[in-house]
Amino acid sequence: SFHFNSFHFMDTSIIATADDAVLTKYAAVQAGYYDDPYISYFYGSGASSQQQQPYIQPIIKRGTHGRVMCIDHVISNFMEDNCQIVILGAGKDTNYFRHRGIKKNVVWFEVDHEIVMEDKIRTIQQHSKAFGNITGCKITSETSSSSCHFISYDLRESPHLLLNKMINDHDFSTSKRTLFVVECVQMYLEESSSRILWQHLAKQQDQNNFSIVLYDPILGQDSQFGRMMEQNLHRKRKVLSKQSSGIQTRTLEQHLEKFTTSGWNFAIGCDMWTAYQHFLTKEEQQKANACEFLDELEEWMLIMQHYCLVLAAPSQGDAVSLLQGLDPSRCHIKTNT
Repeated sequence: SFHFNSFHFMDTSIIATADDAVLTKYAAVQAGYYDDPYISYFYGSGASSQQQQPYIQPIIKRGTHGRVMCIDHVISNFMEDNCQIVILGAGKDTNYFRHRGIKKNVVWFEVDHEIVMEDKIRTIQQHSKAFGNITGCKITSETSSSSCHFISYDLRESPHLLLNKMINDHDFSTSKRTLFVVECVQMYLEESSSRILWQHLAKQQDQNNFSIVLYDPILGQDSQFGRMMEQNLHRKRKVLSKQSSGIQTRTLEQHLEKFTTSGWNFAIGCDMWTAYQHFLTKEEQQKANACEFLDELEEWMLIMQHYCLVLAAPSQGDAVSLLQGLDPSRCHIKTNT
């Protein structure tokens, strides 16, 4: 089959990226960049715990902090009573636990590879005092009635089957206002698979009620720094093929165009340096500056300029409301016309 023959050799490496993310988030929290009382449980559960904590450069922790704060900002702008949030390629994400008391009856869905999900559920069960009681593949907050469904699925497989599984087994609704959160996940999918995924989600919404927030690298067409990033990605995990979206979709414009040519009415985005400058308050930026001395400021700016935050939405109004605090004139915009 496609899964075993074409990609089996990459599976272990792609799954290991979940622990990579935990490692950098744990290091950023330990250094005081932001608060996350749940990340330490996941740090202690995966492959990352089998060795002494490796040194994480301040530049990486600062970038991780920026990523977390910007995604948090979009989720907070989106959240209202009775909405849905879907984390595709969730890994050991803690967003549900950190946001579960804010609004009522918010239903979350976390989707990832079966091995990742089994490990995550096991950790939650072992630390039920911190997380709450999980029943089967679902956990519910007693205070806000918000719940989270943990769904084992390989995103390289059919999005049609995934949505059917979510609807039939996990009470997902195509008519509720829904945000899909996709952080460093599209980059590992084949270019054709990522387009099929976005096309399918665009078609399945009942009332133009879906939005997507995407965080992904932008390696650039002729960027020396981007080529160095590409080499590092190949060297570290060997997870990108020539057909990977991370290699094929190389610029912010290409990310936006992928959405608008896949049936989304409106796409808006900016590089992460722009997002960081505008989403984070001066106080939040000053707090980050006080955590650690950063002498590689130019390199950090370059890294942030080679990642992007993109929103695909039914309308300009929907997208701009999610980017509240960020001047649309600082962004790139594409419409499906």
